[in-house]
Amino acid sequence: MKTNADNFIRMASLRTMAGLAVVALFAQVGYATLNFSALVMWVQYDMRQGKHLGLILGTFMLTEAMFRPWLGALSDRVGRKPLMLVGPALGVVTSVATIYLAGFGPHLALLMMILLRAVDGVGLAAFWPAAFAVAGEAVEEKSRSTAMAVVNGAGMAGVALGMLFGGLANDLTRSHTGSFYFVSLVFLITFLAGLLIFPRQTHKAAGFEPSEIDAMPHLPEHIPHTAEVRSALRLVPDMLIMSVVVFTAVGLLMPIIKLYSVEQLAMSETQFGALAAPVAAVLGLLSVPFGRLGDKWGKLSSFCYGLLICTAAMWLVATIRSVTILAAASAMIGVGFVLAFPAWMAIVSEAAPADRRGQIMGTVGMAQGIGAIVGVYLGPLIYASDWMSLPRLGVIHFNLPFYLCALLLSAGTVMAFNWISVIRQGLCGGRRIGWRERRAVVALAVVGAMAMAGWVVFRYTRPVPADRVAWLWVQATVHKDLKRAESYTLPSFEGAHGGTASQTASTVYSRRVNVSKARYTLMKPRVSERGRRAEVRLIFRYPDQSKSTEFIVLHKQKSGEWKIAGKK
Repeated sequence: MKTNADNFIRMASLRTMAGLAVVALFAQVGYATLNFSALVMWVQYDMRQGKHLGLILGTFMLTEAMFRPWLGALSDRVGRKPLMLVGPALGVVTSVATIYLAGFGPHLALLMMILLRAVDGVGLAAFWPAAFAVAGEAVEEKSRSTAMAVVNGAGMAGVALGMLFGGLANDLTRSHTGSFYFVSLVFLITFLAGLLIFPRQTHKAAGFEPSEIDAMPHLPEHIPHTAEVRSALRLVPDMLIMSVVVFTAVGLLMPIIKLYSVEQLAMSETQFGALAAPVAAVLGLLSVPFGRLGDKWGKLSSFCYGLLICTAAMWLVATIRSVTILAAASAMIGVGFVLAFPAWMAIVSEAAPADRRGQIMGTVGMAQGIGAIVGVYLGPLIYASDWMSLPRLGVIHFNLPFYLCALLLSAGTVMAFNWISVIRQGLCGGRRIGWRERRAVVALAVVGAMAMAGWVVFRYTRPVPADRVAWLWVQATVHKDLKRAESYTLPSFEGAHGGTASQTASTVYSRRVNVSKARYTLMKPRVSERGRRAEVRLIFRYPDQSKSTEFIVLHKQKSGEWKIAGKK
């Protein structure tokens, strides 16, 4: 029978979770808009330093990863509220300051940009460990997955809404500065909301009185970074490795997903944001029900099957280049993430002692940050380098990060079913992963690997498709590899020798890419009814967002090979 005291505690928990959800939503709208919407376009088109995008965002990730354990441990001592307010307060200033960097020289602007992103990383490192610790302390253990779902759902909805409103702000102002002013306003609202909603907290860690915590010898004033990592390695080694694998996959796409949508799918910033809006709806509607499912069905089952859904969706995005598929897969990833991530954070929370929860969750966050740093740094490099393409396989540099992401998520899924679920099944209640399920996932991974190997062999024994031949020719002309370019053309090309015509094209294309800093994209070919002639649209996109278009004409030879026959 519930007493008045029980009802009071329950209502207090509900008020805390509601306030936390509001603050987390606004905070993540700000951070997502700033780092993965506004900055991407600003660095690429206004600063014209797209090649340094990975370095800039990697700095943000690095400082977040480095400071998470320290600031998580600090929140155990000084309380959660101060740490949750410092990040938004810094963001109010750094977001507006970024706009004025364009007036500096390129090297100084890059240095200042890196410093500002380092400050933002410290702010985010202070916010999330404290936020998840508040969620874990506000409810009983049986409802912890639901509490994590509320915070995570609000945060992920903030990511999707940030993409929408950030792009809309830029399109409405017809510039790349509108989103930065929007971010500054959002951070100001976040700071004021946190200041008003959360009471002043003197209770540092759940289950202990302040005097007891102060007397504990294992909570020194400053916990060394190496000691924190060693402690986490002893308690949660599996979780640290899983964090690196999965968040490397996530990091690969963070900096490039908007560029890919704008440059390769010809979407506007608002259209890209509108694509993310259904994900926000899914996250908002399903976060709490799926959190309750995690509490009832089992945290391990929720985590494993949520990750499996994300993996399946990513393979769809990697293999099918379509706006419709991207929208459907985004919704699937939203469902999978809402199911998996709250359960994951609940598992991590329960694996740590109550008085060290902030420290352990901070260290796991550090591992997530390390993985994200690797992915964020590699993603833009792969996306911008046409040498990273595998055209005979139909894999071009701008979609190679999606394949790598899918492969890493696949590895993480196998680890989740066959490692995490085995050693953590005694810790988490609810349904357990059975041996048949584990074997089925391994079998699926083996079949997938065999299918991929067969696909590679098949593609290398078949003639190169028309659009890939056109791409190989353009790449060769851009890099002035005229001998290789000539091998893709007919002996007579536009009334001239194939080598001469390729040299003329090389002069134009090389100037566009290497001097004007244009990016080139080849669209799907239009093949004639008889299948002997194809046209491939070639688009050059410039830093000022203008573009030029040409059509490459190819003829199919008796051998089945396609050759460049002309341009129009």
